[in-house]
Amino acid sequence: MTADCWSLLGISPTEDESVIRKAYARRLRDFRPDEDPVGFQGLVEARKAALLETEWRAKRQGRELADDDEDFKYEVDEKLRSSISVKDQYDLTPDRYASAIPHEPDQLTRLITSLDLLVNTLRPVVTEAPASRLWVADPWTKLFDQAANELDLESHDAFLQVVATKIDCLFPPYDRKYLTSLAAYGEGKGIAAVANVIEEHARFSERRPFLFNYCSRSSAYNYLGWVDVARAGRNILDRLAEGKTAYFRENIPIFPAHEEPNEVDGSNLSRYYRHALELGRWPMSFNLTKFFLPSYAVARSFHRPLGLLMILLTLAAFILSFMAKTSTVLYVTTAFLCPLIAVRIYFAAQFKKFHILRLAKRTISADKYRIWDPLLRFAYQNSNISWKSDLLSRASMPVELFIVVILLINVFVSYAAIWREGPLYAKPAEQIVVDTVLFALDRSTKSTEFYYSHFFDVFSQIRSGDADGFPLRVLGGGVTAGELPNKLWLPQVMGARRRLEASLTSQQQFDERLLGVHKNRDKKLKALYFLYQAGDPALRVSIEETLLLFTGVMHPPYDEESEHWQRTLWKIIPPRQPHELYPSEVELFHSKVLQLFISIVGTRTSNISETQILTQLRFLLSAKGSDLIAKISLKEFKPIPDDGLSQIIIPDTNLPSDRLLRALLKGHIPDIGHHGMFQGVRGVTLPSEIAHIQSIDVSTARKVYFETASSLSSGGSPAFVLDVLNSSLADIPSRLHPGTADFWISGAINLVKAATENAEFDPTKRYYFTTENEDVKILARQIIEGRF
Repeated sequence: MTADCWSLLGISPTEDESVIRKAYARRLRDFRPDEDPVGFQGLVEARKAALLETEWRAKRQGRELADDDEDFKYEVDEKLRSSISVKDQYDLTPDRYASAIPHEPDQLTRLITSLDLLVNTLRPVVTEAPASRLWVADPWTKLFDQAANELDLESHDAFLQVVATKIDCLFPPYDRKYLTSLAAYGEGKGIAAVANVIEEHARFSERRPFLFNYCSRSSAYNYLGWVDVARAGRNILDRLAEGKTAYFRENIPIFPAHEEPNEVDGSNLSRYYRHALELGRWPMSFNLTKFFLPSYAVARSFHRPLGLLMILLTLAAFILSFMAKTSTVLYVTTAFLCPLIAVRIYFAAQFKKFHILRLAKRTISADKYRIWDPLLRFAYQNSNISWKSDLLSRASMPVELFIVVILLINVFVSYAAIWREGPLYAKPAEQIVVDTVLFALDRSTKSTEFYYSHFFDVFSQIRSGDADGFPLRVLGGGVTAGELPNKLWLPQVMGARRRLEASLTSQQQFDERLLGVHKNRDKKLKALYFLYQAGDPALRVSIEETLLLFTGVMHPPYDEESEHWQRTLWKIIPPRQPHELYPSEVELFHSKVLQLFISIVGTRTSNISETQILTQLRFLLSAKGSDLIAKISLKEFKPIPDDGLSQIIIPDTNLPSDRLLRALLKGHIPDIGHHGMFQGVRGVTLPSEIAHIQSIDVSTARKVYFETASSLSSGGSPAFVLDVLNSSLADIPSRLHPGTADFWISGAINLVKAATENAEFDPTKRYYFTTENEDVKILARQIIEGRF
């Protein structure tokens, strides 16, 4: 027992009796007779043994102890303890204490006097207590330590009885606004620090019936409120001192008392958290409703990296689903969609874990920033905890749901289209193309109504392997549709065929005014049908490419002028008979090509230099219409490499985007050292005033020129268009270069001058602009109105 007595008292062997008494008083808090009689008896025996050992050592050194019966001074009378039940210890009345407890008047009276002095010092400043410097814990600590050292157990309980009576009206009303910092509390200052000292020695929160018996209930509850604040502050300081180990048990967070997670958005986090603590790991869980949680809400309220990943995957898959013209893009879309679903399943399975970890992170942060006001602390810990309370999160839910539904529909439709055409994947791709084209050419000649968009869409889908119209198939080979890299090619071709078939079977009223267009169209389609049916693969590809050249310029005629233009185009499409075209039709084609070029380079061209634009314009102006038409012919096709699956890309990025212009301008971009004006077309007469606008860039000036040219030439005869364009370039001073804004502004001024001098000019004509650039519109309008 000798060795155990010191460990039970929690001190090292010593000869100082005061140290033993203080240790005994401290340990009394852990071994109260009403709660642990066995432990209390052991503590008494340990104290007795320690004092006996001290006495023995003193005698061995020739020193006698001052009081031989000191060992039994604080021993509790066994009869008294046995006569008071545990229940009665919580119901002690003053009379029962007076009859049962032997007092030590001198010591107890002196301590009560000191207590009265402390209380009387604080009570005058209760209303201003938070600002008073008198709330210091040290005097109270010394008082309670002195009571523990000098009083026996019965007298100590009598002292606590007096303390309980003094608590009445001792503390100011509990107000959370006083609780803003741990600094004073850590230094033993403030109301919470005093309340903490009283609670540590008296344990009134554990003996509430005792407390309520000696002070009013309101004062008792007020005291207990301050005790809760003190306990929270003490816990924060202890955890900060211990570091991370105070917050986590392995990977499971440890929350302070009264701060464990509760139910949030219908999820019982408290039960899940306790289960995790019992297992020592996170238990399995799956919340199906959280699978559909908006990505923004996940990033905002639960797990930011996971939420951002969901957003990126959703947007990437959604954008790619609309670009799924090839099976490669479709597979990439699926590759984004699968991890998106997997991430959402993972989040639904780990939702409670993420939620609890987020609460733990916010709790650690609240401790770090010394937030211990209960209301402020709760608000800080639970900020952004419920996505339903956030307007943006709720608004993003239908948007994201719509995106995901459209994404799934697009992907499903693509795979369904592949599945629908399953039997055709075993057929040779060449045979599928031949059957489809012959169907389009034959049925279009037998229908009274012709749908341009559906007809040309068939050829566009067949040639969809490359933007320049080169085939995706191997000519003359036995490659099946299933062996092609793009598995969506077949559904796209068959879809275009079905749309054309549906349009040809619809009943439409025949317009007799368009009889000339119908005759030219049917005649040309029949010729192409027989050529395609009898031709070899090279000729077939040439027919497909030739028809695709006219996709952008062929449309249903809407007036007499457009009817004449469409009739001419059907005559220009090869094969043509010699001298089949009239000179007026050749001139019309020449002027229309010029107008098409002007429209495109004035609005859509951005990756071509001004010098190259001028050179192409010069070529179109100087070329003969018959030469341009001759370039459109059925020609020998050069087969693609042996592997048959690679795509050929022609570097013609400097050409306008229209197919017909590409064919006409391809190979006609010589390298010119100067712009080479059209001298001699008309007499060179400089404009009276050249607009020199430094604030305008050359690209805007070029767009002004072509916008003006497009407006002035609209509806004009071929001769008028050629004359005006030639004159506008001929009258530009040779010192100006096409790389400057002055060159194109001067050309625009010359356009207006040449148009007004032409006999065909109509001064009452209204001019329309196609550009969306307001600066270009304003400047072009000023030039046309003659303000320069």
